[in-house]
Amino acid sequence: MKLLILHIYCACNNKITENEWFKDMPPVKEILKNIRKYCFVMKNVNAIGASNKWSGVIRRFFLNKFKKEYVKNQMGLRKGECKQCGRCCQLAFRCPFLTKAGKCFVYHKGRPMSCITFPINRRDLDEVGSECGYFF
Repeated sequence: MKLLILHIYCACNNKITENEWFKDMPPVKEILKNIRKYCFVMKNVNAIGASNKWSGVIRRFFLNKFKKEYVKNQMGLRKGECKQCGRCCQLAFRCPFLTKAGKCFVYHKGRPMSCITFPINRRDLDEVGSECGYFF
């Protein structure tokens, strides 16, 4: 799972190409099976919220990587602006670019695509609560 997260982070930051990303990865079917197994285990230890957060991170990654047209259309529907509340930066783990003051260190100089496009839809807003400055 740590290897998958590292690959997702690198791919989101365009540090490696798509071909390089898939080179050492197991087949997608195996990855999804492991994700389902992980989420099932998390639900069984009463951590449903944590598993939902991870599934949201993974869902947004795949939407940004493979459903670019959908994401582009959703950006047209999204209204408001980022208030830099930092809620989306702490969904599944605390982002390494989040300062102690709760502000993004790379906000104006190279955020990952998953950060730029958050929230993609209403489902993402439900994860962060009412503090977000965006709405649909």
